[in-house]
Amino acid sequence: MKSRFTVVSAAVALMSLLSGCGGALSDSASEESREESCSGLTAQEAVDEWIVEVPPIEDDITSADDLRNWNTELDDSIDSYDECAALSWIEIGIIGATGSSPKHVMLFHHGEFVMTATVEPESFIPSVEQVTDAEVGITFGYLKPGEGTANASGKAVSTYAWDEDEGTVVRSGELPDGSDSEAQGVDGDESDEAGSCAGGFALPDGVDESVCGEPADGAQELTPGQYGSALIFTPSKNVWCSFTEDELDCAMTDPKVRIGLGTSGEAYTPNRDDGPVAEEPTTVEYGESVTFGPFVCVSQEIGLSCWNTESGHGLFLSRDSHQMW
Repeated sequence: MKSRFTVVSAAVALMSLLSGCGGALSDSASEESREESCSGLTAQEAVDEWIVEVPPIEDDITSADDLRNWNTELDDSIDSYDECAALSWIEIGIIGATGSSPKHVMLFHHGEFVMTATVEPESFIPSVEQVTDAEVGITFGYLKPGEGTANASGKAVSTYAWDEDEGTVVRSGELPDGSDSEAQGVDGDESDEAGSCAGGFALPDGVDESVCGEPADGAQELTPGQYGSALIFTPSKNVWCSFTEDELDCAMTDPKVRIGLGTSGEAYTPNRDDGPVAEEPTTVEYGESVTFGPFVCVSQEIGLSCWNTESGHGLFLSRDSHQMW
C-alpha cells in the first residue's frame, strides 16, 4: 500500500506539470496573437507600400528624377519601425535634402500606415522618440521672427498615442504655428474646448474653457494707471502680471518663474529680474477674468492663464507647473 505522503507528492507533481504546461500554452497563445497583429512588412516594404498616401511637397512634380520627390530609400540601420507595435514611425525627407528641407513622420499601427504626424511637412524635426509601445513623442522646431534657418529656436512638442477604443491616433501637446491636426484625423478636442491655442497646444486639465478664445462675458477691462500700464495679483499673491499695450510680464514667487508674452509669437522667458511696474494692483479673484489691450488673464484655484487673443499664444502659472505656448 502506498503511503499518504506518496499520493500527495504525486498529486503536487501532477499539478505543477499541468501548471507549467498551461503557462507555456498561454505564452504560446500570446505570442501567436502578437504575430497575428503584425503586418509582416519590413520598414522598406512599408514605405514602398504606402508612400503613395503621402502627398508630394509640390503639385508640379512630374518627374521621378525631381530632387523634391520623397526619398524612399531607407537606411538599413533604421529601427524606429516595428511591424508589431501599436504605434511606430518612419521619418522621410526629400531626395535633395538640406538641413531645413521638409520632412514627414509616417505613423504606423501594427506595421500598417495610419497617417502623417502633420498635414504639411515640417522643415525642422530635431527629435522623434518611441515613448511606449503605443506612444511616439515628436519635437518640432520652427523659426521665430527674425531667425534664419541655421538658428531656428522655436520648439513645439507633441505626443501621438494609439487609442484602441477609437481605432485612431490621438495627439496631445503643441504643433508649430500653421500646422493643422484636424485634417489628419488627429483628436483636437483638448484645444477646441478651450479656444484655439496657437500650435494646437493642449491646455492643462481644468483650465477655463475661454482660454485662447475671446474674453469671457463679464471680464473686467483694466484701466491704465499713471504709467499707462496695469498690474494684477492672484488672491494668493504668489503670481503677479504687469500689462502694457505691447507686452504681458508675469512672475511667480514660489517657485520662482517669469514668463513674457508679446503681441506676436509664443511666450518666452525674459532675461530680467526686476519687480512689477509701480501701478495700483488689482486682485483678480478666482473665477474672474481681466483684459488689457489684446491680453486676457483668467484666475482659477488651479492657476492663472493668460493669452493674446490675436495670436493665440499664452502662458499658465501654478505652484505645480508652468507652461508656455
